[in-house]
Amino acid sequence: MIWLDMYQFAYQNWKAGNVDDSWFNTLKKNWNWKPDLASLSSAPIQSSVFVATGEVSGESKIVIDTDNDGDVSDEKQFTPPPYDFVHLDSLSRLYKQTVKYQLFRAGRVVDCEIPLFVASDKGMLLYNFPIYAKGKINSYDIQIRFFGFMEASFQRPQVALSDGNTSDRGKSDSREIISERQLLTAGDSTYKVEGFDFPTKSLIIKRVASTDSIKSPQVNFPAEHFRGQDIISKKAVSLADLKGKWVLLDFWGSWCAPCIQEMPMLKQLYQKVDKNKIEFIGIAGRDKPDQLVKTIKRLALPWPQILSDDKNTIVEKYQIESYPTTLLINPEGVIVAKDIRGETLEAALLQFVK
Repeated sequence: MIWLDMYQFAYQNWKAGNVDDSWFNTLKKNWNWKPDLASLSSAPIQSSVFVATGEVSGESKIVIDTDNDGDVSDEKQFTPPPYDFVHLDSLSRLYKQTVKYQLFRAGRVVDCEIPLFVASDKGMLLYNFPIYAKGKINSYDIQIRFFGFMEASFQRPQVALSDGNTSDRGKSDSREIISERQLLTAGDSTYKVEGFDFPTKSLIIKRVASTDSIKSPQVNFPAEHFRGQDIISKKAVSLADLKGKWVLLDFWGSWCAPCIQEMPMLKQLYQKVDKNKIEFIGIAGRDKPDQLVKTIKRLALPWPQILSDDKNTIVEKYQIESYPTTLLINPEGVIVAKDIRGETLEAALLQFVK
């Protein structure tokens, strides 16, 4: 099953008694979600789609209930293509399926359709919704996607200016994406991205008079101050106390396989840099204290590690939605780079921290 509107799916199952309060409250916390009852239907609607998998003559096959009627006997079986990030655009155009579903907007149920792309990777099925919107702000063209093409309810918009702010390959990468509640600068004007209005197909933005005192988890903005406790040494760790030094924030989790894979590289890099000039700080999100401590000790991580929780709310302050995420902060407390890893991260640190 694929959730097409995860908020509606969770809400309607909670209302129907299929899940308890504890499960629902955990989701709200993990998603940093405050349900807007005006955009949620108490009665069940088509907010998910069934995907059946199996083998035919030894070959993996899947079938998608594209008309969302609970019956896949009238659907076409196909072999999902291997996941290939480099050629993802062309693959999604070739293999996308159009799926019917419903959204609840402005007090009524709206029948919708959306392209769905499914691929296989090491025995797992991966999917996205290859759809985006275009628009203009002042004289700038903008592109709008929804939570990394993983959102079919047209919430959590992510915006990129395509006039001089896209990469050489013609696409926007994660360092150029502006998420909901963040700031978008078009020429001499700055706006806060408030959301996306589905009925009118409009990006909701609010003009910001001045950015002088605004902190934001974006490049060229001052970083949010935080204070936490190193989960191993129990010593206090504060961003304010590190002013005058470079700081690399690594948002990760003991449950996150890509995060774990990057740790040997980070440890090697940590040994190369001048500790008098830069501090590494790990921020663990959506983690359990005992599991986090075991992982830190197993990996022998030498830099401070803070568990983001309800008290310090570091993950919420920095609006972290995916892991791992890295932020490089200069001695003045301004973010100068985001989501740089591997050789790119090493080159940046050796360039900045001389």
